[in-house]
Amino acid sequence: GNFYCVNGGDVGGTTGSCTCTNCDTGYIGKSCNNTQHQVDGMTELFNKISNNYYGTSNVGNAIMTFGDAVVMTVGEYRCSGTGEYCFNLCKMLSTDDLHGEVKCNNDEAICIIDGEHERQILYVHGTGDGKLTLRAITFKDGFTPSGGGGVYIYLSIVDINLCVFSGCRSTSTNTWSGGGAIFVPDHATVHIYGTSFTDNTSASGKGADIYLPSGTITVHKTCPSPFFSTTPLQGSALNIEGTVGGSTHSYSCVVCPLGYSGTIPGCTADSCQATSF
Repeated sequence: GNFYCVNGGDVGGTTGSCTCTNCDTGYIGKSCNNTQHQVDGMTELFNKISNNYYGTSNVGNAIMTFGDAVVMTVGEYRCSGTGEYCFNLCKMLSTDDLHGEVKCNNDEAICIIDGEHERQILYVHGTGDGKLTLRAITFKDGFTPSGGGGVYIYLSIVDINLCVFSGCRSTSTNTWSGGGAIFVPDHATVHIYGTSFTDNTSASGKGADIYLPSGTITVHKTCPSPFFSTTPLQGSALNIEGTVGGSTHSYSCVVCPLGYSGTIPGCTADSCQATSF
C-alpha cells in the first residue's frame, strides 16, 4: 500500500522502511502522526506524563498520547513552587506503560528537574510496546530512601540522551537499595548516550551512579543524533554496582562540563583560582 505523511512532511526512505521528514510544526513520528506538547512549569509537566494510578497519589489530567513528545521550556522544575503539582510527597513524577519522548527545548541540559533533596525525580514502571526517551534534562538533588534518587526504571525500554545526574541520593543502607542516580531492579533495557554523573551517593555502597541488580544497561561512547560526528568528552569513571555494558564513564556531547572551557571535544580544564580567607 501507499505510505502517507498525515501532518505535512516529506516521504523518504525505501520500501518497507518509509519515513516522513519536515513534519508540520508541532508534529513528529514516522508518519508525522504524533504531537509535540510544550510545557512551561512543573504542573504542566506533571499533567502530561505522570499517569501512574497509585493509591491516593496525584495523576496528571492531560496525559500525552503514547508516542508523543513533551518539550520542556528551559528553566527549573520543582514541587515547592506556588501552585505546583507532583505525584506525592516521595516522588515528583511517576509513569506507567508510557512511551514517547520527554526533552528540553535545547540540548544543553538546562531544563532542570530539582528533587530539592526531598523526592525521587522520576519513577518509570513499564513503557508498553514502545520506548521512553529522556533527552537533555538535568536530574538534580533527587532523593529516595530506597533506590534511584534520579530515575527508577522497571519493566521498561529507556534511552537517556545528553542528560545530567547531579547530587542524587539513595539513603537506605539496606543491601537491596542503591543507585543514587539510576536504579534498575529488573527487566529493563537502558541505553545511555552523552550523559554525565556528578556528586551522586548511595548509603548502601551500591552504585552511587548506577545500581543494576538485573536488566541491561549500556553506556555508549558515542553521541546521539544530530551529534553523530562529535567525539564526546570522556569524564570520570562511573560508580556502579552490577554489570553495565559499554564504556562506563561520564560523557559530554554538547557543552563542556563544569570546570572546563572551550567546545566539545576540545575542552580544557579551567585554571585554579586563588581564594583568600
